[in-house]
Amino acid sequence: MARRSKEELIAEFHRLYDVFETLKASMEPLYGPEFFKIMQEGVVTRERMLRLLTNGTANASELLGGVQQGLNDLLETMMIALEDTPANANLVLAAYKEQTGRNLFDDAGNPQKVAKAIVKRGAIENDTEFYLLKEVMSNVDQTVFKESQTEKAGAMLDDYEFSKP
Repeated sequence: MARRSKEELIAEFHRLYDVFETLKASMEPLYGPEFFKIMQEGVVTRERMLRLLTNGTANASELLGGVQQGLNDLLETMMIALEDTPANANLVLAAYKEQTGRNLFDDAGNPQKVAKAIVKRGAIENDTEFYLLKEVMSNVDQTVFKESQTEKAGAMLDDYEFSKP
């Protein structure tokens, strides 16, 4: 894949941050404001992330990775909800579509499909992929991988984690 320019990375950052905010707003009626108050404590605002870029503390690729990780967390919550409480999850998906006119997984990608592609490739390429795979694997009821894939994913997580300085 060709490298993206700084402008393309920033445009994708804004697109994904819009998806993140819309999904969060779509989820709030079901999960309640207290859940999101707690969740918001760990979220870096778009404005703060852009200040990190402006002052040189982070680059555009890091901003994009950060918003992708936050979005992946919400998407994995949605995937679990689709298994555990499909009626509620479908309300969230309908609310997202009502606000945007689009399907959530078309806009954001399906984290389970991405996780499968990472395992099939056989290597974790960056922290965003590491945390996505770790999130999928942390679901004790995970049904994404077969047993052999689960072992491979676990080994890939270990290899990536222990190869970091």
